[in-house]
Amino acid sequence: MWYRESKNLIKCLVVACIGILVVVGCSDNPQNEAAKQLGQSAEKALDMAAREGDFEKAAKAVQAALRDAPQAGSAAEPVLLASADLTFEQAQRRQSKPVAIADLANVALDDISLEIRSIGRLQIQQDRLDNLLGATEKEIEGLDSQSLDIEGQLDEGTAELSRLEKLKAEFEQQSQQAQSSIDSIQQAADEKLRLAEGLRGDEKLELAQAGYDILLTRKSYFLDAQGALDHIGSIESQIAIIEPLVQKLESDLVSVQQQISDIRRSPASRDSKAQLADVIKQIDEHSSRIAWIATDLKKAQATYGQAVDETISLFQQAADEYKKVRSQSARKTAAVGLADSYGQIAVAALDGMRFQRYFSSRLLSIASTLEPQTANALGEVASQYASGSADYAQKAKESFKLATDEYSKLQKRYGTGRDEFACDVLKNYILTLYGKMVVSEYLDEQDVVDEVLAQADELMEKAQNCDPGFARS
Repeated sequence: MWYRESKNLIKCLVVACIGILVVVGCSDNPQNEAAKQLGQSAEKALDMAAREGDFEKAAKAVQAALRDAPQAGSAAEPVLLASADLTFEQAQRRQSKPVAIADLANVALDDISLEIRSIGRLQIQQDRLDNLLGATEKEIEGLDSQSLDIEGQLDEGTAELSRLEKLKAEFEQQSQQAQSSIDSIQQAADEKLRLAEGLRGDEKLELAQAGYDILLTRKSYFLDAQGALDHIGSIESQIAIIEPLVQKLESDLVSVQQQISDIRRSPASRDSKAQLADVIKQIDEHSSRIAWIATDLKKAQATYGQAVDETISLFQQAADEYKKVRSQSARKTAAVGLADSYGQIAVAALDGMRFQRYFSSRLLSIASTLEPQTANALGEVASQYASGSADYAQKAKESFKLATDEYSKLQKRYGTGRDEFACDVLKNYILTLYGKMVVSEYLDEQDVVDEVLAQADELMEKAQNCDPGFARS
């Protein structure tokens, strides 16, 4: 579809309006008067478009002039055509708006890519610090485990030492009790012997014997005392072995706990933890910016869709206006305008489909590299763009069908020669068919693709006769 030159367009339309004034002449019948008024109003509007370049304002002025001159009859046909052409021109100028929005969206997506690269660099630092602190924590875990083992051994050693001390005390008490009994017996026997020394004869012998008999009762107590002392000696030997071990365990425990404390409080450990906290904070900030940009991209999708829809609406308005042109002299131009309008609607929808499909794919690719929360946010935006792409694909399909039907009619009616007009119609018909093929490929309609390709190839042979360079372009 060719892009019409606005200056040439205005010149042609002004000439058409002047033609109205020439045709109606000076007759004062109501139809001619209405036509004359319409021509003058349209000429002013078109002159304004030429001077100011405000096609929207000019189009509204021409449409108002048409409404104010319902009795103009067939003389209104050139102005009706001018109104359609102005609307078409207005729509063409609107086509830059979606492109500008798409450019801004791509810039935003590039910003997300920059944020992701920053996150990637920070994640490398995070991994390094995690590994460093992980090794430190592993060392602490080993020391904690060692501390627990020492505490367990120390508890066992202390318990055993306490048991031996208690047992030693019991045997010492037994020894003391046996010694006390021995001392009592000795005292009783000594008393008998002392009394025997003051006697004579048998009485002395009997009392002395009684003293010796008492001394003989000490034997069992001697055995008890000796047994207790033997046990005490054995226990003291065990204590002599265990006590140094307990003292060493206590010293080892203090040493291990001090090592743990030193590691936890070391400047390197504190610095690594501070760096890790800062890195995590920076990652969160970059992720927040991505989420913020994702929100903007949602809005951009809606704004983009609105801009495309406005463009399509204007081309549709132009098409509706071209349909109203009935005069034989303007019918050919109106037919071209109608085909072009449908073609431009299809192209606008195709561009919307392509951009949003590409954008959705790129968003999903980016999302796959992010943590779940941010990835989900981008995934939602990607789904929104994918849905928009599908909607425009259907719109493009419908519009390319209308456009190819109209170009087919034009080609059969006016495109059989080799003049420039016929060649342009043929080339635009072929380009429209290729656009239809692109949409059909997207919709996976291979039978339509094959059919359109065969049709385009057939027409391409004809196009080479009027423009040999077209097939290579």
